[in-house]
Amino acid sequence: MAGFSRVAKIVLYFSLLLQVLSMSASLGSELDLKVFYIPIAIIPFIIFGKNERPLFNISILFTLLNIAIIYSLDKYNLSLPAQNISPEIKRWINTGFNLTAIFCMIFLANLFLSLSELGETLLYEKSNQLREQQRQLSAQNSELEKTKSELERLNSVKDRLLSILSHDLKSPINNIQAITELILEEKIKKEEIKAVALKFKESSIHTKQLLDNLVNWSSTHLTNHSPDPKKICVKELIDNVFHYTGYLAINKNVKLTNSIAANTYVWCDYDMMEITFRNLILNAIKFSHNGQEVIVYAVNKNNKIQITIEDHGIGIPDVLLNQLFEPNISKTRLGTNAEKGSGIGLLLCKQLINVNNGDIYAYSTPGIMTTFSVELPACKI
Repeated sequence: MAGFSRVAKIVLYFSLLLQVLSMSASLGSELDLKVFYIPIAIIPFIIFGKNERPLFNISILFTLLNIAIIYSLDKYNLSLPAQNISPEIKRWINTGFNLTAIFCMIFLANLFLSLSELGETLLYEKSNQLREQQRQLSAQNSELEKTKSELERLNSVKDRLLSILSHDLKSPINNIQAITELILEEKIKKEEIKAVALKFKESSIHTKQLLDNLVNWSSTHLTNHSPDPKKICVKELIDNVFHYTGYLAINKNVKLTNSIAANTYVWCDYDMMEITFRNLILNAIKFSHNGQEVIVYAVNKNNKIQITIEDHGIGIPDVLLNQLFEPNISKTRLGTNAEKGSGIGLLLCKQLINVNNGDIYAYSTPGIMTTFSVELPACKI
């Protein structure tokens, strides 16, 4: 019955002890039942578990006490002699007792081994279960760490966007509002209107570029936008970028030179690379002095095309050069004509280049020259 296993073990074991003791006392010393104490003494090791150590100790104690009682009965001839049993029959009975005791020992030994093997099997299965649980916990912890890192990254993107929106967009919008009020109140002379319109244009172009960068940068961070690589003619790509950035070059009298051969092709996403080179060339114009030149050229290097944008403007200080592509460090600087920037253009470039299996490097000698080199997979003609 459930809940009575210990009682059953005690009753079973002490019944065996009492049976052997009573048989020894009633049959006399000529019929030796002491051989049964060997298998009986093994039984506590099998039936009592580790949580039943007191019962095990009591069983062993009573076993020793029974052995002592039987030896005392034999020594002092206190046991009853077996009546009407011939010596030949006694030998056969003792032989039967010995064989029975040996059989019991073999049976108990096999039982003990079986229980040991069962315990090892259960232990092995339990170990496997624990290892599997640990593996699952490790996988869950890894997923939690990834989720935590992703949340931290998204929060960083959000904070950066809010910071840029609150600072870099606020100023041009305020300027536009102020100029508009001056026009409406007719406080601007007619001859000043053209200059104001140019300021309007510069401010709107800068704001548009800033918004484009913000949209593209946040898009690449908040979504897993995969590139759509195609065969691209680098010379045509740079010509298109020059067409877009020409307004700023004209205002600063900066010459744009495309020295890339017409048969230079790369394998990458056109839109991503247009955004990348637009930012790099605008930066080159921004930090160039009036009347200087921005040159773009390309070389084939280990199955990659290295495209370099070179300018001879104010250059980049060594301290800032080592931090250009660090995401948590502000790198905003004014251009030679006090042009503003958002500080995310180079980060956006690096990310777009990396997803297209490329890389970007920057070199500069302050006051002399700056080069940005972009390596992209070459595409056969």
